[in-house]
Amino acid sequence: MALAPVIGSQLTAPRVAFSINGIQIAWCSGINIGLNLQHEPMMAVGSFEPIEFVPLSAGSTFSASTFSLVTENFATLGIQASMGQTPQQHLLNLLSIGNQTAVLTDTKTGRIIYTLYNVKFGGTSTGITPNTMTMLDVQFYVGRAVPFGAE
Repeated sequence: MALAPVIGSQLTAPRVAFSINGIQIAWCSGINIGLNLQHEPMMAVGSFEPIEFVPLSAGSTFSASTFSLVTENFATLGIQASMGQTPQQHLLNLLSIGNQTAVLTDTKTGRIIYTLYNVKFGGTSTGITPNTMTMLDVQFYVGRAVPFGAE
């Protein structure tokens, strides 16, 4: 795939390379990286208002609205669990996928934009519209998302 031409400051095609465990698997655009923090209120006996909010967990999500696989599919790459013959086999397949590290790289500058740790496949959806290409939307759960220069 050719690099995306730039018109003003808007990209006209995917220009971010997506790699998992050092292997480039896709080009993507329409990227969203979210940070999720979960807090619980700490209440005093007899009080209706929380004293403070205690952090319980932190995590991240990654999604891309246009995701073009370079080769193969998620299951053959070991990113998505294969179905299995029974629900128990499918659960074992899900649990056997280890922690993976993903990297988002700007193909124009070669700079790493984000490093995503403990990546787990979340799901896909496919969109087909008239006069456009077929789009593959993907979602991943991420243990930690680190922007360039933050480590």
